Amino acid sequence: LRQQHLTQKAELLAPPPSGRVPKGRRQPACPGRPPEALDDATDMDAWYRAQSLLEAERCLSSASSSVTKLALIGVPIGDEDVGRLADVLRMNAEVLRISLDQCNISDQGAEQLAEALQENISLTALSLEGNRVGDRGAGRLAAALQRNEALTSLSLGRNRIGTQGLKQLADALEGNHTLRMLDLTGNSSHISCTSAGDCRAVHRRIQALLQRNRAPRKVVTLRALLLPSPPVSPPSSPE
Repeated sequence: LRQQHLTQKAELLAPPPSGRVPKGRRQPACPGRPPEALDDATDMDAWYRAQSLLEAERCLSSASSSVTKLALIGVPIGDEDVGRLADVLRMNAEVLRISLDQCNISDQGAEQLAEALQENISLTALSLEGNRVGDRGAGRLAAALQRNEALTSLSLGRNRIGTQGLKQLADALEGNHTLRMLDLTGNSSHISCTSAGDCRAVHRRIQALLQRNRAPRKVVTLRALLLPSPPVSPPSSPE
């Protein structure tokens, strides 16, 4: 799963050299910017890389948008503007994956996204890599994970999450059974456990809970529930 995550990030960060969509494919359309189309086929798996906050906001708020993977990378939007994205994300049911990497988002912005996650029921992946999210923001995201049942991937690498945020995320996973990938690489300089063993224990706990979530679940079908119970034989009468 970790390799799959790295492959997906490479796909996102390395668009076609020509800057155009490969022949035979069509970029998902977002209002205000026509897709680079070469035929009528739409590739719904392609990332849509917005160039500005306004464009990303239009993608999330428009009912005519066909975007399912939205990326806004390296645009220093800050916390106040993140609030605008969070407001439209609450009720968006089309976008499945969002990347807001290297956007200068701190704890305040993470808190606003966490509030949106408590209401959004369709987003499956959120990436906030390379921002300024610390323990406070991680704590609010952890609280959102206790209510959100859609998110399967959360990337918080290269932020400022310390020991408190790490433990809060671990605690949240106890009651969350949908998150399968949690990336915390690049936060080690902000983590100061009482001992190396304590840190390893928290990391092992997180990995164990993620592994639990990845395991296939046993599904009890309605038919099984409706099967009649075997008859109970009456007690034999004494002779």
